[in-house]
Amino acid sequence: DEREGGVGGRLGSPVAAMLRRMAAPGTGTHQILCVSHLPQVAAHAQHHLCVRKSLAADGRMETTIVPLHSQEERVEEVAAMLGLGRGVDDQHISAYRMLQEAAA
Repeated sequence: DEREGGVGGRLGSPVAAMLRRMAAPGTGTHQILCVSHLPQVAAHAQHHLCVRKSLAADGRMETTIVPLHSQEERVEEVAAMLGLGRGVDDQHISAYRMLQEAAA
């Protein structure tokens, strides 16, 4: 359900950290599947999937789920979620730092 409704950038990191703690090994049997538009939540994910939508040749909408395995893929996606666009440049430093802080 929409648990992050009304949660913005200021609360994104604390909510993400709480979700990560809830899913941590040794905390019980919690498994969390979280769909989010918040880059802070995505940065804390143990497994990061990207949902992409595109228009098929027959006019139908296609949904593709892409696992992001490498650090570079995750930096690209978190940067895009931050509104920094795609491509390698200095703006991706923010996304990289967000991922590093989440992993600490």
